[in-house]
Parts: sequence; C-alpha cells; structure tokens
Amino acid sequence: MARNLAFGRIAVGASALLTTKLFGLIFAGREAAEDRVTRMAGRLFGVRDLALGVLTLEAIDQGQPVKRLLQAGIACDAADFVSIVAGSHALPWRGRILGLGLAAGFAAVGLKAVSSLA
Repeated sequence: MARNLAFGRIAVGASALLTTKLFGLIFAGREAAEDRVTRMAGRLFGVRDLALGVLTLEAIDQGQPVKRLLQAGIACDAADFVSIVAGSHALPWRGRILGLGLAAGFAAVGLKAVSSLA
C-alpha cells in the first residue's frame, strides 16, 4: 500500500510540476492559470509530493522504516484539505472537488498504510 501511495504521489507531483499551466487551469481556472503565482504554487506542491513519493520508494526499497514519511504525507494532505476549505471561495467548483478529493484520498490511504504497519 505504501508503494502504491508513493507512486500516486510521484504521478500527481510530476504532473503539477511539469504541467503547471494545465494544472493551474484545472485546479484554479483559466484566468488563474495565466498567473505566475499560481504556476509557482503548482510547482511547490508538485515538488513536495514528488519528494515524498521518491523518498518513500527509496525507504521501501532499502528496507528502511516508512512510517514517518507516511505521517509527513498525511500532515501535508490534512493541511491541503484545510487550506482548500478555507479558501474554497477563490476556486472554481472543479478545483474544490479535485483538491479536496486528492487531499482526502491521499490522507485516507496514508492512514490505512500507517495502520497496516503497526
């Protein structure tokens, strides 16, 4: 489960990092997608998830504990969820659904993965 979560983080993170304009369009809307700050935020999000995914895979492959990495991801996902709820008025409906779905989904899978380690 931790490996699949890591691959998911890598996929989402790489998408946000490499396609910042498209990511901004889907998440924040047409006007925001043209904004450099939106694209910068997409890169920041992308790098974070990409790093969490790669570090988790490395830990798994090297037989190192992954619990702290999974917990760090859950904390990031929870912060994303709260931030999206707090700023939802600034996002189009698809950005709210996508953001809340990704944050809640990754947090839920992370919690399940952590509980399977105990």
